[in-house]
Amino acid sequence: MMSMEDIDWLNRCKQDPGKYRIDVDNDCIFVTDLQADDCVHTFSSYGYEFAQELLCFFGYNAELV
Repeated sequence: MMSMEDIDWLNRCKQDPGKYRIDVDNDCIFVTDLQADDCVHTFSSYGYEFAQELLCFFGYNAELV
């Protein structure tokens, strides 16, 4: 399950795409503050786990198999 902090950062990124960018790497997903050019949050999961958590966040019935 996605943490409340992760959800908060998803919402911040959606509300202010000119300030924040979500960067996807092969072993982490993180938020970059574009003005400071610095990482401000690293999501608690990545890869297929992040995809499943994101789908559940949007209301889909998604399960890891």
